[in-house]
Amino acid sequence: MNTHSLRYFLFSILCFLLAQKSVLAQDIYYVSNTGSDINDGLSQGSPWQTISKVNSEMNNFQAGDQILFLRGNTFTGSLTISTQGVSFGAYGNGDKPTLSGGISLNGGWIPVSGNIWEITLTDAPPKLNNLHRDGNRLPLGRYPNHNSEDGGFLRIESSPSLSQIIDDELDNSVDWTGSDVVIKVLEYRFNRVDVVGHSGTTLSLGDGFDVTRVRSNSGYYFVNHIDALDLDGEWFYDEGDGKIYLYSASDPNNSVFTYPFQDIVIDVDNVDDIFISDIQVGFGNAINIMVDGADNLVLENIDLKAAGGEGIQVEGSDGVSVSNSYFEEVNIRSLYVINGTTNITIQDNNFYNIGMDPAYGKEKGLYCIYNESDGAQILRNNFDQIGGGAIVTGGKNQLIRRNYINNALKLIDDMGGIYTNFNLGGLTTAGTIIEENIVSNCLGNHHGSYQDRDWAIGIYLDNHTNDVIVRNNTVFNVGTICYFLHINTGEITFYGNTALGGPYAEVFTYLYDQASSEVQYHFYDNIFASKDTVGDHLVWNYESSVLDFDESGRYYGNYFISPFVGERIRLRYIDGSAGNAEIYNTYNMDFNRPAINSSSNSPISFSPGSDQDNLQLFMNPTGQDSTITLPDGKYIDVKNEGNYCGSINLSPFTSKIL
Repeated sequence: MNTHSLRYFLFSILCFLLAQKSVLAQDIYYVSNTGSDINDGLSQGSPWQTISKVNSEMNNFQAGDQILFLRGNTFTGSLTISTQGVSFGAYGNGDKPTLSGGISLNGGWIPVSGNIWEITLTDAPPKLNNLHRDGNRLPLGRYPNHNSEDGGFLRIESSPSLSQIIDDELDNSVDWTGSDVVIKVLEYRFNRVDVVGHSGTTLSLGDGFDVTRVRSNSGYYFVNHIDALDLDGEWFYDEGDGKIYLYSASDPNNSVFTYPFQDIVIDVDNVDDIFISDIQVGFGNAINIMVDGADNLVLENIDLKAAGGEGIQVEGSDGVSVSNSYFEEVNIRSLYVINGTTNITIQDNNFYNIGMDPAYGKEKGLYCIYNESDGAQILRNNFDQIGGGAIVTGGKNQLIRRNYINNALKLIDDMGGIYTNFNLGGLTTAGTIIEENIVSNCLGNHHGSYQDRDWAIGIYLDNHTNDVIVRNNTVFNVGTICYFLHINTGEITFYGNTALGGPYAEVFTYLYDQASSEVQYHFYDNIFASKDTVGDHLVWNYESSVLDFDESGRYYGNYFISPFVGERIRLRYIDGSAGNAEIYNTYNMDFNRPAINSSSNSPISFSPGSDQDNLQLFMNPTGQDSTITLPDGKYIDVKNEGNYCGSINLSPFTSKIL
């Protein structure tokens, strides 16, 4: 081998070894509040101290390296991840380490008048979307105060343009210039905009609307003004002078306050194969975790709290996984998945107290998961106390399975616990499966709505939702309708579903545009049960102006259960006429309508004055088989397939109506 060849050979070996080191690097770096940024960070005895140090070393990390934060510690700042293949986690014992975008205040409050105090922030953000006192989130001051009777809304008489609203009953003893108004512009949407002028009963408004008009009778209230502070803990932020004003009956200087300063706490920017686990993330003023162009990102066992806007925002990424995590006190959306993302997995997470105050955000909706991407899998998540819809989604080939949704739609109507829409990101829903979910207690909230109606849905297929399968779901105790099938297209397969307790109807099919005239439904083996004792309730309402019922699909083997007064099923558009409508019971519907057969009604009947609890639903919203203890007595299921006494065994995410 000549000298040139030997050099080339040695150079090749060196390149190979360097490449292997890059692939297999396993350096572990430690970060602790008691460390120092002049340390090498390579042992628990010589850890770094700050997020800033981690950021400054980012370009020196290699794939396979780990950065571990000490449990029980809080690290403030914004972490920017820009090196591929790096992991972030925890070491030591105790609570998860916290990465916080917040700044804490201990003292510095000055009395203004009465129970109102002020503090001038040294580090003042342009906007302020959260304030905590001793770990508890404080409410934004509002006028009028919230109440249970009408929600505490004023009403708009008219709106000549988006820059002006008129309220003939507005008390003009207070000049509301400089405040914001929160307006319920639609049943399912709030907008918050600046008040740039106030004269008598007229308010002049700035930019910020995402609607084309404000309707008369829409509800609104004021925030971000000192005259809106009259309850303990209420606050507002004066952006001009960087001051927080607080209503407090006790001296706030004896408490620790935290407010968000960093817009983003963790920013994963155009880098792949990142793994983040066992960390708490809080106090992002806009977004707690921002993900942009980051394929194969794993977020696992994360506690995400106190998000001023979005919890996690994902865009332009493939194969992201969010699992086994806990979300609480997110002001807008826990997960905002933007069109261009593909194949995200959201599984085994818990969501609590999400989007429960529209004054905190200026976005269009208070939704927990808002997904506009293809291939999403949303599996085995639990939702409770959600201001808007729990799962709001559009995109093809999605799997929405075994989610338990309880107490959603706390602030809005015309929305579902699970909601699909062709218009979300302009994506088709073709190939989507919604199966084995349980949706309960989605009662809605009509306060502030210009229509002043209840319209809360369990599972809502809206606006050209097409070519989906909905099977083996359970919906009960909702505000209006258990299943709403609204201007659908393509083939909708709907089987094995259970519904109980929709005050308007257990299922409502509504078709009225040309696209929905070509839908084909395949309905079979569903249970629609009503507790109606009056006789004016519809178990099923099919209403169309474009498609004759007998041409809309096939309906067979369904159970229409109304044991107190007999089932009522309304079909509009029959016998070739959109004006024809009839109300049927199970027998004469099967006899008269060619599209439907083998229907069943209740195996037993009760007198109209009987206790509604003679009809009950029992369910298992867990991943394991469960034995449910029954109240005293003997029970028969509504399919007349079994008798029960003492207890009932239920498989995961199943239910029985007895």
